[in-house]
Amino acid sequence: MSSLAFEALDRHVIGGRADDLAVAGAARPVTYARLLELSAALGGGLRLLGVEPGTSVDLRVEPGLDQVVAVLAVVRLHLEVAEGGDPRLGGADPLRVHLGTDEYEWDTVLKAGAGNPAGAAERDPEGYSDRMRARFGHLLDPLLGGGTVTL
Repeated sequence: MSSLAFEALDRHVIGGRADDLAVAGAARPVTYARLLELSAALGGGLRLLGVEPGTSVDLRVEPGLDQVVAVLAVVRLHLEVAEGGDPRLGGADPLRVHLGTDEYEWDTVLKAGAGNPAGAAERDPEGYSDRMRARFGHLLDPLLGGGTVTL
């Protein structure tokens, strides 16, 4: 089986469903292609900041499109979600990425990562998909099935 990241987004885009609705209820409808672009850019930005697979990340993003993007970026990089992890994603408006004592604006990290987006791994580490689906199934399962996440 392919990785969770590939199955949730890339498979649909490659399969001709790039323009299908992936997220409803956001300010604007979000297609599979756009969601792939955003999550890969955030993943790429985090990677540029030195975040490596297996790193624990503290995910504090309110429910909404940014949370969907953050979860998918975490999945693309094989990060683990844990309270107190570093980096910390989220916080007050505007959203930020906190890494150690440094702080980066969310949009800046997205822009930086857009030039070197994070690809989907070929396979996930043992048990990774199950852990992420147990925690974020409400976001991942609709996408895995080719459906729409409703915010």
